[in-house]
Amino acid sequence: MIKGALVVTNNNLSNKIFEQNKDYQNDRGFMNIYSALKKIFFDFGVELNTQDYYKKSEADFYLYADNNNNFNKSNIKNSFLIVREPPTALKTNHLKSNEAKFEKIITWDDTKVDNKKYIKYNYSYNFNNYNKNLKKFKKDREKLSVMIFRKNFSTHKDQLYTKRENIIKWYQENDSKSFDLYGKDWDKFQIRTYPLTFFNRFNLTDKLFSGFNFINDSVYKGQINNKQDVMMDYYFSYCYENIANIHGYISEKIFDCLFSATIPIYLGASNILDHIPKEIFIDARNFNSISDINNYIKSRSKKQISLIQDNIIDYINSEKIIVHSPERNAEIIVQTVIKSIQWEQLNF
Repeated sequence: MIKGALVVTNNNLSNKIFEQNKDYQNDRGFMNIYSALKKIFFDFGVELNTQDYYKKSEADFYLYADNNNNFNKSNIKNSFLIVREPPTALKTNHLKSNEAKFEKIITWDDTKVDNKKYIKYNYSYNFNNYNKNLKKFKKDREKLSVMIFRKNFSTHKDQLYTKRENIIKWYQENDSKSFDLYGKDWDKFQIRTYPLTFFNRFNLTDKLFSGFNFINDSVYKGQINNKQDVMMDYYFSYCYENIANIHGYISEKIFDCLFSATIPIYLGASNILDHIPKEIFIDARNFNSISDINNYIKSRSKKQISLIQDNIIDYINSEKIIVHSPERNAEIIVQTVIKSIQWEQLNF
């Protein structure tokens, strides 16, 4: 049997990446694409395991789940990269010197896709679990707007972490009753000057600089276990990507809203309208300020909100959503690998 190695980070070794555990992340379907990959490869007579199952150079091909500096240089010809993280989170994914080391790159970046070296795929989600949440769908909500993110920062010129913080500051100062914030680490102080960022990993930093954190209890409500259950109580959710001005980078953030029938207030991909219908979200680019956005959503009638919610449900139940299924995107990856290597013993 042909052997393929899926190169992953240490916490996903021993084939853990293929397991569909009942935790929050996997309920959203992030990992389902990998279990689908293993199954579809097996149907073609290909055994796919994580890299620790093989000795060096023993696998017939290497498929990288992000470029995490584990590159096996002796197998450049049969190496493939699945790009997940944007440059704000993982620069090594996007360096030209690294991209040259791969036979093919499977990416969400529409500007690079040429169907030769760069192949298009989309983030994928567990539709079954999302549909379970929609059965609890209610049109009348208790609160107006929410934002659910982990606190983070980046020096990338197109990062959107700062804009998220601007939203929080505005609501704290102007309309705290209309907005709630959830997520990890917002109650902690972070040093943002390299190399002093090293000290962020220690609790002592929080104690010494706690007075410098701009977050207060008027909007911050703490951490949560399930994003969809919380969103069900809000009409609108700010879902800014980690990075702006990248074509095709549409992560789970907008889908977390849609699968809760919560109306997204979105900022991120430049070509979002090529992927998501304008009738089901609010485009933050159409407003000059957070104040303008807040005034707009507060002025929406229940009838107007209900219409957008109906449009969201129609979209989720349509064929358009299939491009975000784990099976569809796993098939794209499998066909890319097989057609590139063209093993004579495989029939497809």
